[in-house]
Amino acid sequence: MLCNLSMNTQVVHADFGPKPSIQITIKGVNGPYSFDLLSEQIDAEDISAIEEQDRVNDYYYKDDYPDALIGFIDRDGFASYQRYNGIGSVRQESAHVYNVNYYGPSTYKLVIVTDDQQIIISDQVVNIVFDTVITWDLSDVDLTESSYGLGALSGNMGVGTPGNYVGEGKIVWMTLWRTILRVIVTIALELLVFYYLFKYKKKDTLKKMVIINALSQTILSTFLVLGYLAGNIFGFLAALLIGEAVVFIAEAIIFMFWFKEGSKAKAFFFAIVANSFSLVISLFITPLLH
Repeated sequence: MLCNLSMNTQVVHADFGPKPSIQITIKGVNGPYSFDLLSEQIDAEDISAIEEQDRVNDYYYKDDYPDALIGFIDRDGFASYQRYNGIGSVRQESAHVYNVNYYGPSTYKLVIVTDDQQIIISDQVVNIVFDTVITWDLSDVDLTESSYGLGALSGNMGVGTPGNYVGEGKIVWMTLWRTILRVIVTIALELLVFYYLFKYKKKDTLKKMVIINALSQTILSTFLVLGYLAGNIFGFLAALLIGEAVVFIAEAIIFMFWFKEGSKAKAFFFAIVANSFSLVISLFITPLLH
């Protein structure tokens, strides 16, 4: 089942490429509470199986998961993203700011649980950009009793269902910043291979390597964003696999015919080794960029 697949993969927190992200700021809550998302594609049978087999997500940002959400399914069939559905995890950035990275859901609800186990659920949210930024204002909501669809949502997301939502997506600075940072880190890593392993010396060769990497990584990042927006996580993963393969092959071919320093074989192997090196290292540093 889909939930079983997601539960088996959610412990993998190292990966390459830019990641879709969701940042949520909660306003108007003065007392203590726990936060999570509710996402789709889960039923009571799946939840029971997950709980019985002790396969729940261990990456919650608090030591204890709120009791009120254990086994909880709302009236639209949504259940905890963090505990049952998530490939990634919810992280608390500051007092009332939360981040969801590593392939968060494309449609979901926000939920808080107060200390007396009251459940406050937002309207359904639809991601319509790569980096989603949401503010959920609960200033006018009575937090002493559970409620559905209350609180004011604002940001660059849609409110409604995937086929019928209200909202206007705006590309935020995070998408551009992460793309630029990805390009810089990739070039820096491949420069190590360029200078110290393959011993390239000429400025002309360096210039060509930097230009090709800047173009290929920018195009790849754009391709991944469009893949995610067109087909959610599955479109993103397909774009990721295809895009990385194309970068490997295209750079090897271009370097072979554009580098004037050294042999074509040297240029070919440089492209393969440099891309492999930056890919492996990115497994460890990509989480730091999110």
